Amino acid sequence: GTRVAAASVTDGFAMGNPWCPCLNDTGTVANLSSALLGTSPEVLEQYGVGCAYHDNSTSTFFPECASSSPPDFCVSAWCYVDREACTLHHRRGSVLIGLDYSYATCSFLDRFGERDVVTALE
Repeated sequence: GTRVAAASVTDGFAMGNPWCPCLNDTGTVANLSSALLGTSPEVLEQYGVGCAYHDNSTSTFFPECASSSPPDFCVSAWCYVDREACTLHHRRGSVLIGLDYSYATCSFLDRFGERDVVTALE
């Protein structure tokens, strides 16, 4: 993925940049996900928690990430963030409704947001 000037997964900021910390309450995320999506909490307990490549080739939500040429967002780290505590770029999520995500806090550009714009224009 494309890097930007911020904390990165490899720089030891696994919970995001201090200006936009990742959510670390897996129970809250899992319960919310289960209630909204009918998916078991076990499947989602780590989805979006901490800077990670959550939509890699094993993504439950984006099968296109398993292709031989996955979209850029599939190989970019991101996490869910507290919108009130985040001063970096973040957007409302589309998988776990009500949560915001940020690629910027994990030192990546938001290629998922770009995907939304391209899809809307098609």
